[in-house]
Amino acid sequence: MLIPRTVVRPALYVLSCVSLIAATSCAHSPKQPSSTFDLEAGKLIVPVTINGKKLRFMLDTGDKSDGSICSEHVSALNLTEIPGKAVRVGGWGGNKKEWPLRHFYSAHEVKIGTSSFQQVELIEEQSCSSNFDGVIGIGTLKQRRTLIDYVSHQISFPDHEVTLTYSVPFVFQNESDILVTAKIEQADASNFLLDTGASLNHISKELGVQLGLKTIAGKSVEIRDLLGNSEQTSFLSANNFCLGALCRRNVELVAGQFHQNRKSYKRSGILGTPFLDGHRWLIDFSKKVLFYE
Repeated sequence: MLIPRTVVRPALYVLSCVSLIAATSCAHSPKQPSSTFDLEAGKLIVPVTINGKKLRFMLDTGDKSDGSICSEHVSALNLTEIPGKAVRVGGWGGNKKEWPLRHFYSAHEVKIGTSSFQQVELIEEQSCSSNFDGVIGIGTLKQRRTLIDYVSHQISFPDHEVTLTYSVPFVFQNESDILVTAKIEQADASNFLLDTGASLNHISKELGVQLGLKTIAGKSVEIRDLLGNSEQTSFLSANNFCLGALCRRNVELVAGQFHQNRKSYKRSGILGTPFLDGHRWLIDFSKKVLFYE
């Protein structure tokens, strides 16, 4: 039975944890050292320390790399360039060979709160946000279990096994993309990317048409890539959108175009902050299970 639960956002339903029934009792874990994060414009901002300097980084499970850092901090932090290692960073258009080349720098230690990550390779970023100094990507996070609590705005990295009330398996595609299967209007939709760096939920235009999702009249958003290319796109509405036991009604999804991944999978959409907010999420990379409550 679905039981309404009051949270930050309206129209959210989740199977309740009933302590009287052992099979569905809530799991409790020893308290972990945690850090407070800020949620700014749908972005999860965490305190980071590199070489003794305190910075603000966005935590982004949709970023395939270890992370990136604004160029202004590279020399100030005395980071070492990794010889012969660079990547072209671009968008959805143009010749990839013309995309700007970005170099990698090695940080011996990156601390998120009190949790330490060793030998992190950061991509130098020329165009930086005024709200944060860099990005922590999936390449760093996959070293540990990652517990993100959107209720208390706390993040921790448990060093022992932890479980929450509910769970769904995920596919860790190419060791970089956390892909889950959602149920939209009673139909299974695989390959939704779990993305803490996304301030909106997204769905492919093709899948939206297949599911018969309706366009929200008069509502659109401008989407930009890293090169400044932009397009105006509309919002679609899903009457019922579920991830395991967690269901939301009247979910708004930006209709976008997802291209075939070079390693043979096509993304169906993105689960961003509007869906994740109001809950606790534990990403267990070793088990490939996403726990939540």
